[in-house]
Parts: sequence; C-alpha cells; structure tokens
Amino acid sequence: MASTFSSIGRKIFGSKNDREVKRLRPYVDEINGLEPEFQKLSDDELRAKVAEWRATLSAIEDRELQNEKLQDLLPPVFAAQNRTNRRILQLHDVWHLFAGFGFTAQGEVAISGFQLAQFGQNYSTRFLAATTTMMCLRPVVDIDQFISLISEGWRHGRRAPPLMSVEWHKMLGRSIADLRAEMHVAPFKSRTPELLNF
Repeated sequence: MASTFSSIGRKIFGSKNDREVKRLRPYVDEINGLEPEFQKLSDDELRAKVAEWRATLSAIEDRELQNEKLQDLLPPVFAAQNRTNRRILQLHDVWHLFAGFGFTAQGEVAISGFQLAQFGQNYSTRFLAATTTMMCLRPVVDIDQFISLISEGWRHGRRAPPLMSVEWHKMLGRSIADLRAEMHVAPFKSRTPELLNF
C-alpha cells in the first residue's frame, strides 16, 4: 500500500532526483550560455578574470556576504572551468607526444599525474582516484608501483614549464626533439616496470 502512494507521489511531484535536476536547470542553462564568452578569452584574459574574482571575494569581510557573492560567481567560474577542461582534453595527445608518455595504460596513468601537476585538472583527479581505487580493490599490478608511477608523472609535470598557454598550432612541422630542447623538457622515463603496458 505504501509503495502505491510512493509511486503515485513520484508521478505527480517527481522523484527527489527529478526535483533536484529541475532546481539546478537554471544554473546549467546560465553556465552553458556563458561558455561562448569564455571560449573567446585568451589564457591571460582568463587569468585576469580569475584574479578579479579572487580580489572581489577577499575584499568582502562578512562571511555571509562572501557566500552570497560566491553563489553569484559560480556560473562564470564553472563556464571558465569548462573552457579549461576542453582545452586540456584537446591537447592531451600533444602532451603525450611532447612529454614522452607512451600511448599505453601506463602512459595514461603517468600523464594524468603530469596534468594534475601542471593544471590541477579535475578530470585527472577523478581518473586517478578511480583507477587507484580499482587497483586497491582488484589489483592487476602492485599498488606501490602504481602510486609510484603517478608520482613520477606528477614530478615530470612540476619540472616542465607551464604548457597550457603554449601555442602548439604554430609549432606544427617542428621536430619534437627540437621543441623539447627549446622548452627544456626531457622525455618521460619511468623507473616503474612496464607492468601496465597490456
């Protein structure tokens, strides 16, 4: 009997999830509407925008007012993050080649550590969290070696100069060796055995 009422209630009012999606839909639409504006920004303009947001928030001393302003800033911040994520995904294969990560499972794990060090990228964070959890639950390789591989990729990313704003499209046709020498980036070498290259 109770499940009948629940079923009728869901049909009339929607599930809790349906109501939450409906509540968030205006934010999603606003973020999507802002994306074209953020796609046009240069890396320097985007940095200036982020600095402006930080300055605005730090100038507000009252916590409640600061939280209200933060809520107002969330849509443009998410639009800016979407722009950055898109750029990182577009350049992922370029960095594989340039930084010397193989196109293997091992290379994918290491480059995620590299991207995390370079950009603090949330996609890499989620990927590494999921794969590390998987390795703990169902080990395919030694977990210590797996963590070591992530760390090696991260260290390689910290040693490399910032690569996000490099205009790669202007360097097409140049040799990878010349670009590495010019930017002082050595190809990635792992001390981790190639156990993940399956």
